[in-house]
Amino acid sequence: MAKRLLQEVLIYAVSAVFSCMVLTVGLKRIENMRENSSPAAQRKREIAARLGRPIQTNSYEEFWPRAQE
Repeated sequence: MAKRLLQEVLIYAVSAVFSCMVLTVGLKRIENMRENSSPAAQRKREIAARLGRPIQTNSYEEFWPRAQE
């Protein structure tokens, strides 16, 4: 009885780990802003250096100039 229960718990744990891995890989693959985040951060640093102060932007403000190019 205890052996079967332990076996079922182990199967559920392995299944949960596998599901989390698949979900993580899938979400990283479909994330379309990931490749654009580094250039946006570089652009933000350049603007902050020109202004001489830190700037605060949201994701829409960072995306919009790229959409216009």
